[in-house]
Amino acid sequence: RRRSPSTKPMRCRDEKQVPKCFRGVKCPYPQAQTVHAAHGAINYSLVGPEGGEVVVCLHGLNGSRVLFQDTAEQLARHGGFRVLGYDLYGHGLSNAPFVDLC
Repeated sequence: RRRSPSTKPMRCRDEKQVPKCFRGVKCPYPQAQTVHAAHGAINYSLVGPEGGEVVVCLHGLNGSRVLFQDTAEQLARHGGFRVLGYDLYGHGLSNAPFVDLC
């Protein structure tokens, strides 16, 4: 069974759906741009000059694009690179796709 792509991040909930003890907590992940793909929303950032050579930063299984935020700024500022960092599915603010294990 396959679900259709989401048009909004799965991690956004109405305030009534959030337990009261968590309602005042701010999200630790800075919002960037979002693209909607086959398995839901992907949160990404693109830093640096448009004509710069592209560098893609991929985080590990226990990370998010935020790990490369300072590196991206330095590469853009001092190297003239255009740096793409994104949250893999299920990490940061990207969707966690539906998985049917049965």
